Amino acid sequence: MKKILFVAATVALMAAGCTKTEVINPVGNKMGFATGMGKLTKAAGTADADNDGDVNLQAQDFRVWAYADYEDNNTTAIELDQIYDGMANMNVYYTAPAENAPAGTLGTWSPIKEYYWPGVDKNLRFFAVSGLDLGDDLSRTEKVAIAINRTAGTDAEGNSTTVVAPTLTVKDFIVNHEEPNADLMVADFLRQNQSDKIVDLAFRHALTKVEFLFKTLEEADDVVFVQSLSVAGVKTKSTLTVSENKDQSTMTTRPMNFVWATPDETQVFTDDYDKTDGTFPTSVEAVNASGTLTGENLDTTVMKLTTDATNFCTWLAMPQDITGLKVVVTYVVGERQFISEFDLKVGDFSSWNVNQYVRYTVTLCPGKISFDANVDTWKQYDADGDEENNDQDIEYQN
Repeated sequence: MKKILFVAATVALMAAGCTKTEVINPVGNKMGFATGMGKLTKAAGTADADNDGDVNLQAQDFRVWAYADYEDNNTTAIELDQIYDGMANMNVYYTAPAENAPAGTLGTWSPIKEYYWPGVDKNLRFFAVSGLDLGDDLSRTEKVAIAINRTAGTDAEGNSTTVVAPTLTVKDFIVNHEEPNADLMVADFLRQNQSDKIVDLAFRHALTKVEFLFKTLEEADDVVFVQSLSVAGVKTKSTLTVSENKDQSTMTTRPMNFVWATPDETQVFTDDYDKTDGTFPTSVEAVNASGTLTGENLDTTVMKLTTDATNFCTWLAMPQDITGLKVVVTYVVGERQFISEFDLKVGDFSSWNVNQYVRYTVTLCPGKISFDANVDTWKQYDADGDEENNDQDIEYQN
């Protein structure tokens, strides 16, 4: 009995002598997620090129990778730069507000299970991608490679420090125009701890948004209907490398660098209008590129032009040099079909770039060719060419 009391007293004394008590996961330090979209270079349910970034993000969800940016002295394991709590290729889902929710209620972002912060002042590094089909298997990371490179350096005062230069690589991304376009987005790299429990990810577009609009002018001599538009030779496959633009002295995060490798593989991007117009003259025959009649009936799904520029189609495309690419437009004026083409390169504008919204406004203003005719007065000549006697008869003798 005394022995037991003695041991208990000893344990109490040891506990009282502790100088530091650390709470690893205090109640309430659950990790939450929020998103914001990086602003487009040029302002203007299902992921689609016509939608804005927030709509596509909600339709696609996004994947998160979280790496420990600390070492825990209370463990023998290595935490630094290792995946934290299995958060690799982790899908974060969007849940829309309930139909009866008050106006202004926001939707929520959440993973399939709850995650908690590792503890006070223990930072995590977050990387996120949306628009990749990585499946439900969280071990599938072959399309995304994340590297955190640490090298020795010095700060502004000359003190030894560690420079962290993480990169994220999306390998062999393909823009397939035959299927709904995936809006590839990558979030700014984020380093934070539980002092701010919400992981607020700011996504930026990695592709180019290309829009074609058509209009006519009041002085046009006839009605114009646009049927189709296509661009051959659009490159569709490349590898994206994303990195931080950092000031290594202050470790201040600047806007991200998106660098695509030279793209390859090509595809014909084409769009036909999908609405009919009651005033369209269906009696017109189709023509081929040389203008020869084919004997086929025209497609009656057309866009009737007005003086207001109207959207014909919108694409998501791989950033690339567009020198030499041409747009082929098929349209009908009055009761005749025409096929015309023009360069995508306009002046010094020669490439589609990351996070760029490019708008082509095409004006079709036909001037109808009209004919007039008159006949000059007859002038009589003598057979011998003597104009002075051009009013006399000529007598021929054998």
